[in-house]
Amino acid sequence: MDGNAYATLGLDQGDPSLTEEEVRLAYRTAVKLVHPDLGGRDPAEVARREKLTLALNEAYIAVLQDLQLPLGSRQREPVVLDVFDRCEGEPDYGFVNPLEVDVGHVYWSKLQELFVDECRSDPLAFEELMRREGVRVNGDSVVRWVTAEQYDALSRVVEALEFENDATHVEAQAFWILDCLRRARKTNLI
Repeated sequence: MDGNAYATLGLDQGDPSLTEEEVRLAYRTAVKLVHPDLGGRDPAEVARREKLTLALNEAYIAVLQDLQLPLGSRQREPVVLDVFDRCEGEPDYGFVNPLEVDVGHVYWSKLQELFVDECRSDPLAFEELMRREGVRVNGDSVVRWVTAEQYDALSRVVEALEFENDATHVEAQAFWILDCLRRARKTNLI
């Protein structure tokens, strides 16, 4: 593997002590700087930032996969990719991206329940239901298809946020959710 993925994340490929935690930290630090949401309302800037974010995602996965291999003096245990970087099972669970629907975080788990109860078979019906209820829908499609394991991981975070009063923590978790959904979309090839 060439060092482009490492360089993209600002890491030294020759560092024999590089850990999975350091790779994750480098990725998270870099993605916070180029996140598309920071592009404002300029479509060109948002598109540029989306390309940068995708490049970071690809570099992140490439480096983690590279670290699983015994390279030179780098003998280590295989890195276990988290649930959003691997696809195990069919992506047939609809998860409502709460960042695409203008409701407060205390209602995010209610969105999931409403989708499952009312609109599971027709995601477009969910968007129409939201619009009829006067809720602004920001994206083209608010439903993301994920595996059962990915759905469970996202749901736990969303449920925990119902009682969260710290806006900074909610924002950090919102970025985490968005990142997980992007990684799942790429991993699940949908």
